Amino acid sequence: MATMNKLNLKLIKRALVVARPCWISEEKRKAWGLLVLLVADTRFDVLFNAQAGEFTSALAARDGG
Repeated sequence: MATMNKLNLKLIKRALVVARPCWISEEKRKAWGLLVLLVADTRFDVLFNAQAGEFTSALAARDGG
């Protein structure tokens, strides 16, 4: 498990090094805006998938009769 944590920490550090120029450049507002859109879109997708799962379960339960 310790190896997994080291791997994740290493990955996060590398990602931050690669992304750092985006957050400090002249276009940082655009980068932050895109990040906000990405997070919002991901939350929407998670909510949509949850609703689709409930709908599918309801259909499956009704099909059993």
